[in-house]
Amino acid sequence: MDVADPRALRDVLRRHGVRAATSLGQRFLVDRAVLAAIVDAADLSPTDDVLEIGPGPGVLTAALAARVRSVTAVEVDPRMIALLEETLADHKNVRVVQADALKVDLLGIRERGYLSVFTQSFAEPRIVRRVPARAFRPAPRVDSAVVALRTRPRPAFAPLAQEPFLRLVSDAFRHRRKQVRSALGHEAGLDRERATAVLAAAGIAPDRRPETLSLDEWIGLAHAIGLPEQ
Repeated sequence: MDVADPRALRDVLRRHGVRAATSLGQRFLVDRAVLAAIVDAADLSPTDDVLEIGPGPGVLTAALAARVRSVTAVEVDPRMIALLEETLADHKNVRVVQADALKVDLLGIRERGYLSVFTQSFAEPRIVRRVPARAFRPAPRVDSAVVALRTRPRPAFAPLAQEPFLRLVSDAFRHRRKQVRSALGHEAGLDRERATAVLAAAGIAPDRRPETLSLDEWIGLAHAIGLPEQ
C-alpha cells in the first residue's frame, strides 16, 4: 500500500477511523520529494538497522524498509498499531513497538538536553532541505526541515577522555533546574568557591542552567575542571 499517496492515506485513515492527533504532534507526510530527500540523506545500506520514532501510518517506514535490513518503529498511539499492520503488511523486516519514546530508555540517555550535547559531540548536523507545511496532512502551523547528522572523524571534545566528559554532562543534567554552579557541587564534587573559579575560567556565568550551555562551553568547562585526556 502506498500511503505516500494522499488519496490512499485518506482512505486507510478513514477505514480505521483515525484522525491525526495534533496533541501528539502527528502530521502525515504526503510529499514524495521530501520523502526521497529524507531517505537519500540517511545514506543507508542493505546491512543497516534503523530506529524510527513516531512512524504514524508508515509512510517513511515503508521507504526505509525497502533499503535496509530492518526497521524498528516506536509508536505511542495505539490507534496506529492496527493501521500499521495493514500499511506495512508487505514489509517483513519491520518491527513495530507500542511505547512512548520519551519514556523508553532506548539509548541509556536520560535527558533530551543531554542527548543534544551527545549528538553534537559525535556528529555534525546539516540541513538537507526545508519542508513546507503543505507537505503534511494536516498541515502544521510551521515549516520543518530535514537534518542529516554526519559522524565526526573524532569527537568534538577530543583530546579529552570520552567517559569523564560525558559523565560530567550527564550528571549535571540530573540537576538541570539548578544553576550550573550548584550542579557542579552535587556531581563534580566541587565546593562553591572551586565551582565559581572553574566557571569563571571557562567564561560561564555561575547562574546559568545546564541546558543553556553550548557544546563548546561544556568542552571549555571540562578543560577548566581539568578532566583527563585520552
